[in-house]
Amino acid sequence: MKLLRIDQVAARLNCSRSWIYSLINDGKLSALKLGVKKGLRIAEESLDSFIKQRISDFV
Repeated sequence: MKLLRIDQVAARLNCSRSWIYSLINDGKLSALKLGVKKGLRIAEESLDSFIKQRISDFV
């Protein structure tokens, strides 16, 4: 399982870091907290699932 930082996810989705945090707070994107200093990480599988869901919402 590959874990991505918030900035990496934002770059992949071409959006702001604050939008990623909003998605996490709204429960639309799951994240793992890794200690105090390392912050949040998002599993690549979780991001892929989120993208597929967003695509199916438009189809």
